[in-house]
Amino acid sequence: MSSHRDLLVCWAVLIALTALSLTAGNAAGAVTTIGPMAAALVLAAGLFKAQQILWCYLGLARAPLSWRVFFLAFLLLLCGLILAAFVLGEHRGG
Repeated sequence: MSSHRDLLVCWAVLIALTALSLTAGNAAGAVTTIGPMAAALVLAAGLFKAQQILWCYLGLARAPLSWRVFFLAFLLLLCGLILAAFVLGEHRGG
């Protein structure tokens, strides 16, 4: 079990990443949609948040290496697919 201090630090990192995502997502304001760079930043923050939740709160940090690699690869694949869909939609004028 993680210590209270470790969990608090993880929680603070998650809050900071949420603030980063909100800032990047709202950078364009209500005038236009966000661009690919802002979308990539939001996805990167989300990826790191998911990794922190898996490692800190679900105990994956103490799991075998194969489990950690599998979940990290899955998260990277998921974020890559989402970003590719976003860029393709932007490219097609969506």
